[in-house]
Formats: sequence, structure tokens, C-alpha cells
Amino acid sequence: MKYLYKKIKSMRQLFKIDESEKKRILEMHENATKKNYLSEQETTTPPQQPSGPEINGKTYKIENIKNAESLNQFINWGVPRTSPESTSDTRKYDVTMANQLGYSYEGTELPEKPGADVDSEPVKKIKQVYADMDKIAQNYNLNDLCRGKNMNLTLLNDKSLTIAKNRAIALGWCVGKG
Repeated sequence: MKYLYKKIKSMRQLFKIDESEKKRILEMHENATKKNYLSEQETTTPPQQPSGPEINGKTYKIENIKNAESLNQFINWGVPRTSPESTSDTRKYDVTMANQLGYSYEGTELPEKPGADVDSEPVKKIKQVYADMDKIAQNYNLNDLCRGKNMNLTLLNDKSLTIAKNRAIALGWCVGKG
């Protein structure tokens, strides 16, 4: 019994903590708690916007736009960059675009020719869409475009975003994105 009493007494001694040890343990706990709180706080650094290639002084976010050729393919209905139409201000004002804007044309050319003193209504709207397509290419990435996400851009034509999305789909850029 005496042995057992001594054993219990020595075990109690193991659990006795002097003041310096108590202080050391408390500091360790406080430091660990502070570090945990700090790691739980979210960092407020804004996410990096992906930058894309710079073409004619503008930066484009759409991943498949890598150079003037691919930009032209997106904006200008795939007119080859070597074609005189690709460098002209009139671009390729065609029946497909006019019909997407709600006009009913047949054939391959608009009866209204761009570049006249005053543009016809279809040509004005087509020019708006081309300007919007350029703006969309600068501000959208493919995931957002293929989903048709509204980025609250001020566009000149209310059909431009749909046309841009359809263009990306037609080019095969939306596969696995939407």
C-alpha cells in the first residue's frame, strides 16, 4: 500500500506545473490561436485579370484571339486578313449579319452598299455590331461569352452579345466551355 501511495504521489508531481511552465503553455496557445485566426482571414487582393495579346493598342481577353488573324476571324466573319475587305472600314457587311439583326435578305450581298454618304439602317446596325464585337473581345473570356454572361457592358446593339456568342460557337471556341 505504501508503494501505491508513493506511486500516486509521484504521478501527481507529474501533473504539477510551475508558473513559468504555465506561462509558456499559455503563450504557445495564444500564438497558435492568432496564427489560426490570421490564416482564416481571406486575402483581399483582387484576382488577376488574364491579359491577352495586344493588337492595335488594345488588349483582348478571349483566349482564342492570339493575333490580328484570329481577331479578324472572330469579328469579321472569317474574312481572310489578306483580303482587301479585312482592312477596309466597311468590313464584310453581308446578308448573314443583316438577317441576324432582323432583316430579311436573300443572296450574298446587301443591296445597300456601305461607304455611301449616309449609311442605310442595316449598315448602321452592322457597324454597331462590329464595334460591339471588338468591345466584347476585349472584355470577355470564352467561359463568360459561351455562357452568354451579361457583363453589363454598354453595347450599341442589343443583339451584339448573342451574335458574338454564336460566332464563338460557329468557330468551335465554345466546345467544353458552356
